[in-house]
Amino acid sequence: MITLLEQTKNELNANGKTMEDVEWVGCKEFMITKDLFQKLADVEIDEEGSIEDIYLDLVVCGDDWWLERVTYDGNEWWEFKTKPSRPLKLRKDITSLLINDSSKELLEEVE
Repeated sequence: MITLLEQTKNELNANGKTMEDVEWVGCKEFMITKDLFQKLADVEIDEEGSIEDIYLDLVVCGDDWWLERVTYDGNEWWEFKTKPSRPLKLRKDITSLLINDSSKELLEEVE
């Protein structure tokens, strides 16, 4: 068993971050202080249980990164996400965002 706080700190550490880098913690509806999160997260969780222990919309956010909860086959963990880099190439000739549209051929030809 591991605590949610330990799991959080481990994931932060694996990505070169600490709790000091965290700007806010919350979900879609509200946020909480880091101090309250650390207090509430100091509880054992079962990473390999059959049901989720932690709300899946919980996020831990930094400047241009965040941790989000993911689950698969009864396991749950933090996944580290970062803001994507802006591509250097600007395309103005795209006519559709649909996969099954004829513009897909145009995309493949130009790349």
